[in-house]
Amino acid sequence: MPEFLDTLGPVYQQSISAEERRKTGQFYTPGWLADMVLDAAGYDGSGTLIDPACGSGVFLLRALARRAGAVVAGYETNPIALEIARSQWVRATGGDADHADIGLRDSICDPGQRRFDFVVGNPPWVNWRNLDYESRARLAPVFQRYGLFPHRGLRARLGAGMDDLSAVATYVWADCLAREDGRIALVLPQALLQSAGGGAGFRRFELPGGRFLRVLSVRDFGARQCFPGAATRAAIVVMTVSQGRTVFPVPYIRGDAECVAMPVSPECGAPWAIVRHGLAGSLERMRGESAYRARVGIHSGGAAGVFWVDVLERSGGLSRIANRANAGRNKFEQVEAWVEAPLVRRLLRGRDVERCKAEASAHIVLPYEARNGGKALSESAMRTNYPRALEYFERFRAALTRRAHYLHHFSEKDPPWSLYNTGDYTFVRDRVVWREQSSELRAAVLSDPDIVADAKLTVVACESEPEAHYLAAVLNSSAARAFVESYAIRTQISTHVLRYMAVPLFDPTNPLHARLAASRDDNDALARELWGLADETP
Repeated sequence: MPEFLDTLGPVYQQSISAEERRKTGQFYTPGWLADMVLDAAGYDGSGTLIDPACGSGVFLLRALARRAGAVVAGYETNPIALEIARSQWVRATGGDADHADIGLRDSICDPGQRRFDFVVGNPPWVNWRNLDYESRARLAPVFQRYGLFPHRGLRARLGAGMDDLSAVATYVWADCLAREDGRIALVLPQALLQSAGGGAGFRRFELPGGRFLRVLSVRDFGARQCFPGAATRAAIVVMTVSQGRTVFPVPYIRGDAECVAMPVSPECGAPWAIVRHGLAGSLERMRGESAYRARVGIHSGGAAGVFWVDVLERSGGLSRIANRANAGRNKFEQVEAWVEAPLVRRLLRGRDVERCKAEASAHIVLPYEARNGGKALSESAMRTNYPRALEYFERFRAALTRRAHYLHHFSEKDPPWSLYNTGDYTFVRDRVVWREQSSELRAAVLSDPDIVADAKLTVVACESEPEAHYLAAVLNSSAARAFVESYAIRTQISTHVLRYMAVPLFDPTNPLHARLAASRDDNDALARELWGLADETP
């Protein structure tokens, strides 16, 4: 009896180290998942089928199980995996290995000219930043050909591009291997559909020659891990090559729930929002650019051990400080020093913020004036007005100028103590803040100009305390939280919130706005009224 189980694949997977899997994206696909992909593609054994990154051959074996004599082909870059796939094909078909249509080929850089009715598989999941220099040089032209590079030049070479190798594999295989109106069904990182950063190029779904990748359906597995050792959520995405764009909303299954997907904003490449059936209208009323601009807090750029301090005592306009030498990923010399008190501010960190509550737990030496135009105090200004702080920073000058953060964002004309994401808005009295790394959106009001927020917080400057309470009340409503959860990757609740959610500018003469400002926690009904929503939320 033919054997259609991939018995050698798991053994081969165990021989690959975790580090090698991270670099190459090689994760064993279980048979049940391969069957689900074939079902999603509508494959019944008819038509030609290819897995362009076949590994040990699980998709080919499961396709052969559906019909004796099915026409299947596979490409693979790893010679060991290739031989396993060929031997398992022989075992399943009883044929000669020389007749196995499974070959050694890099299907991303050299996909060949053959086209198939079905393109299925699990492409390599490797983030651009994890590729070595040679792989980046080889793959960069392919990313650029399909418009998948969010960055160019130095930032791209240094790994600023956040797209995944699976994204470019999808485009190449659809462009070069799929027949027109054929079916493409792939296991992809679910983040490609919802990440506010790296997935933007992927979600354009534009192929050369005026053709498009049209998404037909998606199924993701929620928190279920499909691949041992891979924390990234998986999704089965079914597409076809078409002359028309994707039609929204797209049918979407999340876990066992039937949902629909649609872009969270009209901008090209916007993240997808996933909502239950019947709630797309509510999403439509809430989406749109807000009247507010959100910014990331102060970024120490790998030098938290210099800027973050404990205040030991205060006297005569001076503060005696001890730097938190071991804070952050880089370690620094432990020192104590007297510095000018106006440059020492309370620091609000991500862990300090909860819903409607913000309490600073640290201090920072911040060599900026409140009106600064985004520029740190110059060396001459420090020497004249803050000589003790200058002496403190001089001890770390060499390390500060070697920071990748400094080299990327500043020139040698900028003082070594320059910090990114620091401007006039940093010192506004009334602000709304929320944690970037959080399971849900939780906003709080900050009304103290002496407190500044670090990079683990998103900050919105407001004109007044009532306006800040109005904005916080809107963001803390169940409707706003549901809106963000519909599209945001968990623990990535950053500045995009107010790029996609239409929050009207505060008007103190508007009774609804005034009620929201005074509502604090009792805000759900008022927020629904603001957006004209029914009782249900997205």
